Amino acid sequence: MIEIKGLKKSFGEKILFEEVNLSLSKGSIYGFLGINGIGKSVFLRLLAVY
Repeated sequence: MIEIKGLKKSFGEKILFEEVNLSLSKGSIYGFLGINGIGKSVFLRLLAVY
């Protein structure tokens, strides 16, 4: 299981994520959808670091 609590990310004064909480269960498949530039790739890179 992956659990995220209180994730924050900003670039200068531009806030990308603030207080993100998420639980992902083992064995499940998830997709992240959104328009270009919304932060999907940044979010996945943050997951890879932890």
